[in-house]
Amino acid sequence: MTNFRQIPAELTDDPEVQDALKTIRRKMTEADDDAYQKAKAAVVPVQYTITVKPKS
Repeated sequence: MTNFRQIPAELTDDPEVQDALKTIRRKMTEADDDAYQKAKAAVVPVQYTITVKPKS
């Protein structure tokens, strides 16, 4: 995620800009969470069976 470092210092005190940035952060977080859930659902855990047999 970005910290919006390119925002000019003059705009940091502007409430409208801050509200817009909050909205952008929220939407980016939601999109990231959705992508994470889709990726997590696509992964199927591998199950192994280990069998030990004597040599003779």
